[in-house]
Amino acid sequence: MGYIGTTVKKTNNGYYGYVNYRDGNGNRKQRKAKGRFKLKRDAKEAATKLKLELEESNIDFIDISFTNYYRKWFKLYKANKVKSHSGKYQYELIGNYVEKYFKQKKLKDIRRSDYQGFINWYGKNHSYESVRKLKGACHTCIDYAVDDGIINKNFTNNVEISYDANRTR
Repeated sequence: MGYIGTTVKKTNNGYYGYVNYRDGNGNRKQRKAKGRFKLKRDAKEAATKLKLELEESNIDFIDISFTNYYRKWFKLYKANKVKSHSGKYQYELIGNYVEKYFKQKKLKDIRRSDYQGFINWYGKNHSYESVRKLKGACHTCIDYAVDDGIINKNFTNNVEISYDANRTR
C-alpha cells in the first residue's frame, strides 16, 4: 500500500483529517481519521496519527478472505477479553462455519445477498439463539473491517435471521 499523504477538509461542522493512499491495485483510496475538530491543526494531527498507524500495521488487507480476517480479528480483539473456555470455543466454532461456507472468498467480494445465504444455510439446523450469536459476532467483525478500510459497507446490515423453529438450543 503506497501512501500519498494527508489532507484536511473543512465542512460546516468543523475540520476532518484524511489519509490518501493507493491500494494494491493502484486505485486511489481515502480513509477518514476519527473525530471532528474545531481546529485545522488538530485534524491534521489526527490524519498524521492515522497515517502512522496504517504504515506500522504493515499488513495489506486488500485481498484478505473473510475466514482469515475473522480469525485475525478474534485473536486481536476478542481472545484476551473472553474469559470462559465455552465463549472462546463458540467464537472458534463460528470461525469454522465461516470457513466451511465462504472458504477463502475475499472479504471485498462478499455482498449482503451472499451473507443472507450464509445465515439461511446456518439457520436450517440451528436455533434462533445460535443464529443470533453467529450473526452478532460476524456483524462486529465486519464493523472492524469497515473501520480498517478493507470494505466500505457492512454487508451484515439488514439481514434477516433464519432458523429452525423446532430447536430450542
